[in-house]
Amino acid sequence: MENNVQKEEGLSLLDIFRLLLSKIKLLILVVIIGGFVGGAISVWKTKDVKYYGTRITFYVNPKNPTSTGGNSLNTSGSQFGVYGAYGQHVMDNMVKLLNEDIFAEQLILRSQSLTNAPEGTDVNVYKYIPVPVDGIDELSTALNGAIANATEPVNAILTSEDALKTAQTDYYASVEDYNDKMVALEKAWDDHVNPLSNFNEKEYEELASVPEEVKTALSNMIASKQTSESLLISVNAKVSALEDAKEDAKPYINDTLKLWRKTPNYRSLHARYSSAIHFSFLSANESLEDANNFARSFIYANISVLGDENKKFAENLLDLIYEAVPEYVAENMAVPSGYTGTNCVATSTMESIHQTNSGYTRSQAIKMAILLAAISGVVACIVIIVLDRSDKRLRDYDVLTREFHVPILGVVPTIEMPEHDDSAKKTTSANKQNKEEN
Repeated sequence: MENNVQKEEGLSLLDIFRLLLSKIKLLILVVIIGGFVGGAISVWKTKDVKYYGTRITFYVNPKNPTSTGGNSLNTSGSQFGVYGAYGQHVMDNMVKLLNEDIFAEQLILRSQSLTNAPEGTDVNVYKYIPVPVDGIDELSTALNGAIANATEPVNAILTSEDALKTAQTDYYASVEDYNDKMVALEKAWDDHVNPLSNFNEKEYEELASVPEEVKTALSNMIASKQTSESLLISVNAKVSALEDAKEDAKPYINDTLKLWRKTPNYRSLHARYSSAIHFSFLSANESLEDANNFARSFIYANISVLGDENKKFAENLLDLIYEAVPEYVAENMAVPSGYTGTNCVATSTMESIHQTNSGYTRSQAIKMAILLAAISGVVACIVIIVLDRSDKRLRDYDVLTREFHVPILGVVPTIEMPEHDDSAKKTTSANKQNKEEN
């Protein structure tokens, strides 16, 4: 008998289900309260979280192809001409360079405040070296001295850059003139050939002597071609002179930058710029397979900053990106054989800094409400089960059967008279009165 009356310590899934079902109203209430609290906490934490940014797309490929002999000119007339595409590894290396510290430093140099620049100094100097700083400490004195030493070599770079731009402008104008002369030659030739298309063989023989209009057009085209080739030689010479100027100025620039990088202001600015911009050559919905097709001709610049106070900074950064990226890519991209340079131009013209996380507070509140509601429900279930298992009282004869596996032979009911039954109350009162009288 003792063995048959042992209390079962285990708890079946059916018992758990019955227990939770009996407390379903309490569980629903806990889940609702948990969801409400989670949503309220999320709204409080994220109501001021605003991200601002945009994305700029740059088209990149080799430009101005030449023939094997180097005598032909580019006649495309379009900066988007598909002259070729760089391989995946080349684009990947370029993107890594743009994401490195050195490019963030270039952006800082371009964005410097020029209010304390020395009078008579070309502000473009400070694309290469920092602006002189205020301060009498040893580091500031050394930095200002290095800036003074580097100013003249940097001015030589700027002079070479201006000379190169002028030569390039003249060359591109000559290419357009050459294209016009080619069209004129074709028209002059067609004007004399097409009218003879229905003539007989004898009249074709008269064409042996080339008309003067064709001769003149041909002569003009040849002269324009020679001018363009001569100007191209000048452009190449200016490119070489600019490279020499940069090489001469490199030691002075490096000395200046080494000192500048030690300043606290540089470190804070560098962290701000490097965290606000990220480059890639594949967008989010493209795969590596796309890198072997059109995707490898595009570089994407993504700007993202946090808070209203940084929105103006993002707008200034956007202008810097449009200016700095084409120059940096053209300067650092390896030029394949048979091409004269790298073409990098922004294809995005309407981008502006805007809030990129619209609806963020609402979505986060929903996520947090669901998460906290689920956690609250699980915790409430565990608490209910634990409390029930720790309660040893027997409140129901069904519990006796489940716990001790002993059949119930009989139950003595407890009869309570309903309070609303007036007739029963009257009968009871009458019986009491009769007893008292007896």
